[in-house]
Amino acid sequence: MKTKRSTFKVLFYVKRTAARVSDGKAPVMARITIDGDIATFSAKLFVTPSLWNAEAGKVNGKSAEAVEINPQLEEIKARINNHYYQILRADDFVTSEKVRNAFLGIGVMENCILKDFQTMNKEFGDMVEKKLRAKSTYNKYLTVYKHLEAFMWEKKKRTDMAYKELTKDFIDDFDSYLRNEKGLSANTLWIYTMPVLSLTDKAWRRGIIRTDPFSEYKLEMEETDRGYLTEEELQAVANTVFVDKQTNLVRDMFLFGCFTGLSYIDIKTLTFDKIQRMDFDGEEWIITRRTKTKVSSNVPLMEIAKELIERYKGLAKDDFVFPMPSNGTCNDHLKKIATVCGINKEVTFHLSRHSSFLF
Repeated sequence: MKTKRSTFKVLFYVKRTAARVSDGKAPVMARITIDGDIATFSAKLFVTPSLWNAEAGKVNGKSAEAVEINPQLEEIKARINNHYYQILRADDFVTSEKVRNAFLGIGVMENCILKDFQTMNKEFGDMVEKKLRAKSTYNKYLTVYKHLEAFMWEKKKRTDMAYKELTKDFIDDFDSYLRNEKGLSANTLWIYTMPVLSLTDKAWRRGIIRTDPFSEYKLEMEETDRGYLTEEELQAVANTVFVDKQTNLVRDMFLFGCFTGLSYIDIKTLTFDKIQRMDFDGEEWIITRRTKTKVSSNVPLMEIAKELIERYKGLAKDDFVFPMPSNGTCNDHLKKIATVCGINKEVTFHLSRHSSFLF
C-alpha cells in the first residue's frame, strides 16, 4: 500500500514580544509544520531583532552574531529532519508533536521535571520516616508538586516536560500562576519555587542540559513584621528543661540566635574560624558575612553564647560549631516549646533575631 507523502516544513522566527530587558535580544523559536499541524518550541538562542531576516529564517549578513547563530540553526534543522525521517520509517505516520518531542528528548519519559520531582519526594518521604528530615518540609514539597502538575496541564496541556524544553518563560509563567491564580505572597512563592529551581540546577550539574534555564530567575523575599518574644517569654524558654534531647538542642540554637542576632542559616554554617579574639578589647567576636545579604557582620559573644558554644563543642561535623537540625525540624520543635512555655504566638526560628534587641 502506497502511503501519502506528508507536507513537512521547518522554519525559525523571532518572538519579539519576549525580548530581554538586559540586552534587547529576543528568543528564536522553531516551528514544525506537518500537513498543517504545527508544533513550536524554543531554539534556546537569542538574537538582535533588527538583524533577523524573517523570510530567510536566519540572521542577516556576516556579523559576529550571524556567524555564531546561523550554523546552530542549520544544525537544529538537520536534527529535526533526521527525527522526521526516522519516525516516518518506523511508524509510517508522523506528526509535528512527535518530531518536536523526539528532538527535545521526550519520546520516552526520561529526564523530565515532574518524574524527577516524584523521585525526590519519595526519597524525602523515606528520610522523614527515619526521622532524618522534617515532615512539614515534606508536606510543602508535596503541595509544590501538585501546583506544578496542575500548572503544567492547565497552561501547557502537558503531563510532564523534559528539562530541554524548559525556558525562562516557564518559571515566569509558573510565578504568575502562583501569584494570580493561587494568591500566594512573595514569601510563600519563594518557598514554592525553591524545589523547582533546585531540580533544574541538579539537571544542569548532571549534564542533562547545557545551561540552567531558570538561572536568571530572581525573587526577593519581603520583610515582614513577625513579632518578637517578650523578656518573660524568653526567660520561660531559657529556663524550661525538656525531656527530648533534640528539643533542648533546638531551644539552645534559638537562644543563640537571640543572643547574637544571627539567622538560622548563619548559625548552621558558623565555623570555629569565624570566632576570633579582637585586639582592641581582648574579647571574642563572630566575624562573618551574612549568608542572605552578603553584608559583613561582627557580633560580640556574650557569656551565655560562649556557654552554648562550649556545650556543643565537638558534636558537629567538620569545623561547624553546632550540630544544627534542618529549619523545618527546628520550627516543629519550637511549636512544642511554645506550647509547653505557654506562649500564644507562632514561634519560628526567624523570631530569634527579632527578640535579640532585648539583650
